[in-house]
Amino acid sequence: MYNPQRIAENYAIFVNNFTSYLLNTINLINNTLASNLRTYNTALEQTRDNLKTLTKTNTDYITSVNRHNTEVNTTTSNH
Repeated sequence: MYNPQRIAENYAIFVNNFTSYLLNTINLINNTLASNLRTYNTALEQTRDNLKTLTKTNTDYITSVNRHNTEVNTTTSNH
């Protein structure tokens, strides 16, 4: 009825398949985490670059307004 060798073979196949499943699952999780970290880092880099650009634009605008105010004040005081 029960063949001990066949039971051992089936158990070995089960353990092998289960181990492969676990390894594949761990690899999938690791790959997902790595991908999410890369995406997060890319988003941070883009945010940093956008903030630098925004800061430069604002600085240029303020400089321009100050220059214009100085010119207007100089012109007004000369009249």
